[in-house]
Amino acid sequence: MNSGNRKKQVRIQPKDDLGLPRGVLANNPFKNRSAWTDIASTLSRSDFQLDTRRVRERVGLLIDNYHKQNAESLKRSGIDEKYGEEETLLQEIIIMMMILMMPLHTKKISSINNVGYLREKNEAEIDFRKQELDVRKQQLKLDEEKKIELEKQERLQKLENEKQDKQLMFDLLKKCLK
Repeated sequence: MNSGNRKKQVRIQPKDDLGLPRGVLANNPFKNRSAWTDIASTLSRSDFQLDTRRVRERVGLLIDNYHKQNAESLKRSGIDEKYGEEETLLQEIIIMMMILMMPLHTKKISSINNVGYLREKNEAEIDFRKQELDVRKQQLKLDEEKKIELEKQERLQKLENEKQDKQLMFDLLKKCLK
């Protein structure tokens, strides 16, 4: 085969990644498959020609990467992190796909379920920690109140002892003066 007959390999750059989710959300190619062609032609330039297959594959790759990063982020931090525009758009695409019941690869369904499970588990863990913290705060407050009450009782007892000592001294002095 002659190398002149080969198509020039096109690599979608990360700078072009934001246009893909925007195009997917605007055209909803999951409902109308011909919309992939519209997205490809919209993103193509004179030096950069895209076909529908590359667009679909890149969107799939972006979604897969989003799932991996989100799962790793949840494992690392234990809390949801703030998302940029690209992550928000990818979340919306995933929701769109789920609503339309698009046939996803088992791996994708599994990772969506895993992310949902991890998110629910994380939320439950956060709720548990908050409740645990509230209980600790209440216990500390009760301990502090008990400590204050005990100190108050000790001061009253000390005052009572001093009063009795003074009374004894006074009575003794009174006897001595008589």
